[in-house]
Amino acid sequence: MREETLAFVEREMNSFRHSFRALINALEETCYLTVGDHAVAFPEIENSAKLIGETSYQAARMLELEVKK
Repeated sequence: MREETLAFVEREMNSFRHSFRALINALEETCYLTVGDHAVAFPEIENSAKLIGETSYQAARMLELEVKK
Protein backbone atom coordinates (compact mmCIF):
# COMPACT_ATOMS: atom_id res chain seq x y z
CA MET A 1 0.00 0.00 0.00
CA ARG A 2 2.76 2.43 0.92
CA GLU A 3 4.66 1.80 -2.31
CA GLU A 4 1.49 2.36 -4.32
CA THR A 5 0.82 5.59 -2.43
CA LEU A 6 4.37 6.81 -2.95
CA ALA A 7 4.20 5.98 -6.65
CA PHE A 8 0.91 7.87 -6.90
CA VAL A 9 2.32 10.90 -5.08
CA GLU A 10 5.40 10.90 -7.29
CA ARG A 11 3.28 10.76 -10.47
CA GLU A 12 1.05 13.57 -9.23
CA MET A 13 3.99 15.77 -8.27
CA ASN A 14 5.66 15.20 -11.63
CA SER A 15 2.40 16.07 -13.35
CA PHE A 16 2.08 19.20 -11.23
CA ARG A 17 5.64 20.28 -12.03
CA HIS A 18 5.08 19.74 -15.75
CA SER A 19 1.80 21.67 -15.70
CA PHE A 20 3.31 24.48 -13.68
CA ARG A 21 6.31 24.75 -16.01
CA ALA A 22 3.92 24.96 -18.98
CA LEU A 23 2.03 27.73 -17.19
CA ILE A 24 5.23 29.68 -16.53
CA ASN A 25 6.29 29.29 -20.15
CA ALA A 26 2.92 30.64 -21.27
CA LEU A 27 3.22 33.58 -18.88
CA GLU A 28 6.70 34.35 -20.17
CA GLU A 29 5.42 34.30 -23.76
CA THR A 30 2.55 36.59 -22.80
CA CYS A 31 4.97 39.01 -21.16
CA TYR A 32 7.13 39.04 -24.28
CA LEU A 33 4.09 39.88 -26.38
CA THR A 34 2.66 42.55 -24.08
CA VAL A 35 5.70 44.06 -22.40
CA GLY A 36 8.14 43.99 -25.30
CA ASP A 37 11.47 45.49 -24.30
CA HIS A 38 10.36 46.08 -20.72
CA ALA A 39 10.83 42.54 -19.40
CA VAL A 40 10.82 43.61 -15.76
CA ALA A 41 8.43 40.87 -14.65
CA PHE A 42 10.59 37.93 -15.76
CA PRO A 43 12.76 37.70 -12.61
CA GLU A 44 9.63 37.71 -10.45
CA ILE A 45 7.99 35.03 -12.59
CA GLU A 46 11.11 32.86 -12.52
CA ASN A 47 11.54 33.32 -8.76
CA SER A 48 7.92 32.32 -8.22
CA ALA A 49 8.41 29.25 -10.40
CA LYS A 50 11.47 28.19 -8.40
CA LEU A 51 9.73 28.78 -5.09
CA ILE A 52 6.68 26.73 -6.07
CA GLY A 53 8.92 24.00 -7.48
CA GLU A 54 10.89 23.81 -4.24
CA THR A 55 7.72 23.86 -2.16
CA SER A 56 6.15 21.06 -4.18
CA TYR A 57 9.33 18.98 -3.82
CA GLN A 58 9.39 19.54 -0.05
CA ALA A 59 5.70 18.68 0.24
CA ALA A 60 6.25 15.44 -1.66
CA ARG A 61 9.17 14.49 0.61
CA MET A 62 7.15 15.25 3.74
CA LEU A 63 4.27 13.14 2.45
CA GLU A 64 6.69 10.37 1.58
CA LEU A 65 8.05 10.39 5.14
CA GLU A 66 4.51 10.27 6.55
CA VAL A 67 3.60 7.29 4.37
CA LYS A 68 6.75 5.42 5.42
CA LYS A 69 5.87 5.71 9.14
